[in-house]
Amino acid sequence: MTAPVQSPAAVTLFTSSGPPLAKRYWAYKDEIHKQAVATLSEGRAETALAPTAGALDDLLSRLTQRQAIATGVLIGRESARIVKRGRVANGALARSLEYFHFPQGPGWLLWDYDDKTMPAEVTKRIGDLGGPLAALFHLWPEARDGAYLVRPSSSDGVTAPGCSEISSSGMHGYFRVADVSRSRDILKALEARAWVKGLAWIALSKSGAMLVRSIVDVAVGSPERLIFEAPPILHAPVTRIVRPAITQEAAFDLAVPELHSEDAAQARDAERITRHRIRPTADKVEEAFVENRACQAADRTGSTLTATRRAMRQMLKGATLDDGAELQMASGRWMSVGEILDNRESYDRRGIPDPIEGLKYGADKATLLLRPRPGRPDEKPCLVSHAHGLRTVYRFARYERPPAPPPYYPEPDGRKEDHAATVTGFIDDAARTIRAQKTVARHYEELAEREPDLDPGERARRQKAIRRHVRDSCGLDVLPASMPGSGQPCRRTMLTGAQGTGKTQATIEALARWPGVVTLILQPDHAKAAEFAEEYRAAAKDDSPEAIVLRGRSALDPDVPDSRMCRVWQSAETLAARGLSPKQVLCPVCPMRDLCGHMRQEDRLKRLSESPEGVVIVAPSEFGFVALPGDVTADMVIFDEAPRSLAADRATISFEKLGETLAYEPGGKRFGSIHDAGRMADALDDSIRFVRPLRIALRNAFQEAPDRPLAHMTDAGVTVMMIRHALAALHQFEDRAITAKAKNAFEATTLARLNEGRAVDYDARLLKEFEGHEDKAVEVFRRVLEALLPELETGRETANAVLRCENINAGTRSKGVVKGIEAFFLSQPHFSEHIPFLHLDGTGDHELAERIFGPMERACYRVERNAHVVQVTGRSWSKTSITGKGFTAEKQLTEAATLRRELIEFCHSKPNALVIAPKAIIAALRADGLSNPVAHYNALRGRNEWKNCSTAIVIGREEPTEAVERIGRAFAAAEFAPFRSLCRPDGSFGRWHKETRGLRMRDKSQVSVDVNCHPDPWAERVLKQIRDCELVQGIDRLRPHFKASSVTVFLLVELALDITVDRVERWIDLKKGGSRPSRAIEAAGVLPLSDSEAPRLFPGIWRARQTAQDDLPRWRDMVEGLSAENPKNLFSSESRQLSASLLVRYRTAPSRPGGRAGRMHRALIWSPPDAAREQLEAVAGELRIFEIIPGWTAALDAADAHAERAAIQTESAEPESDDNIPPEPIPAEPLPPDVLQLRTADERTQLRYDGPSMRGSSVPR
Repeated sequence: MTAPVQSPAAVTLFTSSGPPLAKRYWAYKDEIHKQAVATLSEGRAETALAPTAGALDDLLSRLTQRQAIATGVLIGRESARIVKRGRVANGALARSLEYFHFPQGPGWLLWDYDDKTMPAEVTKRIGDLGGPLAALFHLWPEARDGAYLVRPSSSDGVTAPGCSEISSSGMHGYFRVADVSRSRDILKALEARAWVKGLAWIALSKSGAMLVRSIVDVAVGSPERLIFEAPPILHAPVTRIVRPAITQEAAFDLAVPELHSEDAAQARDAERITRHRIRPTADKVEEAFVENRACQAADRTGSTLTATRRAMRQMLKGATLDDGAELQMASGRWMSVGEILDNRESYDRRGIPDPIEGLKYGADKATLLLRPRPGRPDEKPCLVSHAHGLRTVYRFARYERPPAPPPYYPEPDGRKEDHAATVTGFIDDAARTIRAQKTVARHYEELAEREPDLDPGERARRQKAIRRHVRDSCGLDVLPASMPGSGQPCRRTMLTGAQGTGKTQATIEALARWPGVVTLILQPDHAKAAEFAEEYRAAAKDDSPEAIVLRGRSALDPDVPDSRMCRVWQSAETLAARGLSPKQVLCPVCPMRDLCGHMRQEDRLKRLSESPEGVVIVAPSEFGFVALPGDVTADMVIFDEAPRSLAADRATISFEKLGETLAYEPGGKRFGSIHDAGRMADALDDSIRFVRPLRIALRNAFQEAPDRPLAHMTDAGVTVMMIRHALAALHQFEDRAITAKAKNAFEATTLARLNEGRAVDYDARLLKEFEGHEDKAVEVFRRVLEALLPELETGRETANAVLRCENINAGTRSKGVVKGIEAFFLSQPHFSEHIPFLHLDGTGDHELAERIFGPMERACYRVERNAHVVQVTGRSWSKTSITGKGFTAEKQLTEAATLRRELIEFCHSKPNALVIAPKAIIAALRADGLSNPVAHYNALRGRNEWKNCSTAIVIGREEPTEAVERIGRAFAAAEFAPFRSLCRPDGSFGRWHKETRGLRMRDKSQVSVDVNCHPDPWAERVLKQIRDCELVQGIDRLRPHFKASSVTVFLLVELALDITVDRVERWIDLKKGGSRPSRAIEAAGVLPLSDSEAPRLFPGIWRARQTAQDDLPRWRDMVEGLSAENPKNLFSSESRQLSASLLVRYRTAPSRPGGRAGRMHRALIWSPPDAAREQLEAVAGELRIFEIIPGWTAALDAADAHAERAAIQTESAEPESDDNIPPEPIPAEPLPPDVLQLRTADERTQLRYDGPSMRGSSVPR
């Protein structure tokens, strides 16, 4: 479409006051070389009319080598002085979209043709169409009749003797359009048509980026864009053959070409297909580019390849750049982002190479925009690149990061004595109540024996009198009952907050004081149970309850060598795992009862529990979830540490099994063996009403509606009451059937032994019987129903803890893929909620514990550790990165091996340090030669064998995604909200979510780390127990709460733990010998306090001023905190670092005669006073001024006194009175005020660095 010419068209003519705006050519060694100079930093812009193609050609032909044009015009004026963006003032403008535009009306549209990346098939098509201009007319037929000017590239025709002529197919075309403000719309429409006509393609940048290219360049449709049409600068003997331009006049202007929806859709499809086809090649190019640039960056900076690869990938995404990221400048020099941002005025609006493409692509393809534009004070600094015609914005992390969060764990406010006091108070109160209840029960029995025919009213009156008497004699606040429950208040407490605070000893001492009480003590394992019993026996008195350690059926019998406690222990444990009582279904029919060690233990336990002295039953934690031998009931339960796997369990059943008939249903194998007619009728009724419909409903729900199975079951008529009835029926018949099976097996085996006269294996025969699928299917079905019950009570449509499983055999020895249902559930404690219960778990989670044990009051006393903690950053510390398991690439395996070698070297530098890590990491390190003592997670709780260690090195973490989700689902079963899973539809698990959490720093500084976390709150609690709390448990094995001297802990984990951190160091620094300040002190005994002096004095340690600005403020703060007027109470770790130091002030001498001396600086020196100057000159050079600041030593003495007094008060149970506190030492001479007046950041930026002593510094002069 066309429109009549309305008014003259115009362009902008730029004239540079600086370098030429033309290409430069010269000949050298039979080759023609080119340099493109395209920077307009200062000059003039004026509007020039070009109403016709001839007029435009005449204008372009008269351009000088300092002139260029743009197809847009100035906004609101005809001419203006052009300057850089940062210097816009007094009528001068910048060449930017703020000051240039395309006006509505006629103008010239630029067509920039370039075939540099054109594939062969497009080149051929253009040739078939008759050339570039003919190809354009093929896309834009209306342009044939329009006004246009087409000029060859200024490179075309350049030649020199002995050199090949440059023949460039590039060209610029100018087409007069009716509305130049729609230039970009016209170019986009033509590009879409190019895709349809096969004249567009995808080009790959050297970084693998996919760039849309066609014979129409959309990027040129911007009003301020420079167009270079001036003749090139030719150095003899170079000449140029000028090709003629093509012009055509017309009475009509060109309108925006139409793009039909079908063409637009076809263009999108063509681009999508092309991208898909080139994707594998793009990925390979990107990977090679990342590897190459990462290796270069690692060589320059000393960072790890992993870190530089990650930085490069972030940069490819146009992501936020950290201060440590490096950018190449136009000069070719590399600078850190931190260096640039520290000098924003110097680098603002400066052109630099594109961060990805580098200097070869162009020296000014990106612009640093570091100061806000006028009127926009909230604008943040950024880097904008226009490489490849695309606008990419890079942000800077310094300005994008949110404020550091507060410490994830607040400061501890408890005392270790609080733990022992809580334990003692609980046991005393509980034992007093228990004794009162037993006294009341005994008096009730005596009353019934003496007067059995007593009137009920009189009996109640006398019983109340008994209760009053016992209450008063026992010192209770309430009337005691004759048994637990009965409305009697029952104390249930969870004590948490710290480990190693004397809880065990307090428990032993309190229990030994209360005879007549049956107490169940549950320990993490058999070893801890035996250890507790030994300690208790050593502290027990003559009238104290006796201690007995329960041994499981599989344990060795201490009275019979080489025998187990139970002769059929495997069968018994099989039944217990299925939720059945071996005592009820197995022991009554066992022919070896008289030989059974477990039965002897049961008899002894019953006798002790009925004795006046009572008994302390010590057992592994598993005994809390099964009946005690002899059906003994404990008066009080103390559960030490969390139960194994947090009491979570799993059951699976296949869809096929759900469709089969159960052994106890009509048609089942066992149904006909039910001899009692009444029970057979009950079984038939239960099956018809509950069991069979439930099995069908369960199968159908998870087969047909796995996304909303609960709603499907509810629609099918399943109710909570229906499940309860079915569970009761299954329990009844399962117990009886198993007992019958056991009896038959024993009888058959005994008969075989008598008839054949050979030894028989009762246990093997029983196991064979119990593995029958009919009975096992009943037990599994019951477990699934028990897990389903709390789910249905929530009213949810989706299930949290009962799920469809695509293969229930996964992770087992069973073969084949079997679909079915998996259920996650919590094991239920076997003791009553009406007896006193004390749960001791220093790192426990109260809400998780209440889901297992029921309601409890929470007593939390978080206690500070006497530990010096160094948290090490700079790596992920994942198991894979250390062990290399899961890696296939040789480079990854090499990196993992290198990291293991570095870790072993670091551990061996502290040979007595305890290394704590996941089991897989421990195995990998030991296989490579680690010789330190080691401990792995999940085998730490309660153990004391490392209490004499003074150093711990914690490496890596446990983050088992599948285990966390399984256990978390068990806790979420009764939750009303749906479970938020990381599991993908294909069964794999997605990435952890990230959360920024603050470390608890001893110096109150704000430091944060990004921590993996789970989106579901219950799974997140489980993750913290498995991961975070296990690490803290490991650290506390060194008993830092009790030691007078602090222990040292190195935390090689990316976590925020409930522990106070003294300092944070990067791994790259730690493995070199410590932090940068520590290495400077170690190397020269000198620490400069100036950000500019640090990189000058120690260029091998501080590569740039930015790194010094990260390190030195803390040291300056320590110096400032030691003023005589307000002495700071330094932490002990800081006092140790400053100990024996001198604070000095100095100025360097000029490096040449008549030169300027350096400015005054301060430094800390670890040296005798008479050798301090010589020690400083060894690194700083000759000094003009040197003086030791008086009063510093006295200030250090005052700080040491503060730290020592604080340590004494911390160790003492009772705080000192004011009368006993010694007076604070007063410095002999106050510090000069100017020592404490440290320069602000703004003042530092205004200092001049023009002295010769700054040679080699990265600070600009």
